[in-house]
Amino acid sequence: MLIDLHVHTRRYSACGHADPEEMAAAAEAYGLDAMVITEHHVRWSEDELVDLQGAFPRVRLFAGVEITTERSGDLLVIGASGRDWFRPRMPAEDVVAEAHARGGVVIAAHPFRPGYPGYGLDRLDEFTDRVDVMILCGGSKDDLPVQGPETAARFNIVDSFDTHARIPEYFEQVDRAARPAGHTALISTGWDPGVFSINRLFGEAILPEGETHTFWGDGVSQGHSDAVRRVEGVSDAVQYTLPSAAAVERVRNGDGAGLGLGDRHLSRVDDLGVGCIRHEHRCDPSPPSPARAGAPTRA
Repeated sequence: MLIDLHVHTRRYSACGHADPEEMAAAAEAYGLDAMVITEHHVRWSEDELVDLQGAFPRVRLFAGVEITTERSGDLLVIGASGRDWFRPRMPAEDVVAEAHARGGVVIAAHPFRPGYPGYGLDRLDEFTDRVDVMILCGGSKDDLPVQGPETAARFNIVDSFDTHARIPEYFEQVDRAARPAGHTALISTGWDPGVFSINRLFGEAILPEGETHTFWGDGVSQGHSDAVRRVEGVSDAVQYTLPSAAAVERVRNGDGAGLGLGDRHLSRVDDLGVGCIRHEHRCDPSPPSPARAGAPTRA
């Protein structure tokens, strides 16, 4: 299921660049199953939502809100009842408490935006008795190798480390920090490593003489995008990974021997209209179909 949880329109949001009808049409065209309209400090009325839903029945529409808090950046509130309980510059603690009381959930809108006012690693100890599980979504190159062990010593953690060749080394570092503290650390959780790793394990257990080929995409690679953004002169970037149709066909025909990663995939950034590099926060992308994971193929 594909859901966009953070959508603005120019009906109520100054940063919105499309009418509601344009956004809903694009959601249908890209195959989204649902979309949450989260305008700044305005929650759509049920009548507005019903009218738009009637014109675009293939995508389920929901109303949420984005709230700029006093010192903790912007928070998305989804599923909370009522349209008049929030205001700009609310303390984040009040937003969370009120949203939960009204049956909603709260999500940090863009926690890694430069200058985002939040909590640094130097304040971890303030939350050791208040957080059950810490979810780490930093970059695998420089962020998680530091954040993972340091956080696992204080909390149970789930992270997304995906530098495949360094997972054994990273496991040892996190294990050394988590084990003495009695914490559980679930590392490298995602599509691959993660779900695909389990799929490969089952496939290779059932067909031990076979040959495994994994294809990723069409979709955004967060790790590769992070790497491109670290290139000097690039302010922001999105990298798309696309499986090679010819390579997929070769594997399906039992002729996949010798295929390397470069043979199985095409990676695009600001090329052929399928990706973009943003300079000074300007971007005019024409992305491929919505991000979806590929799958391991056992031949």
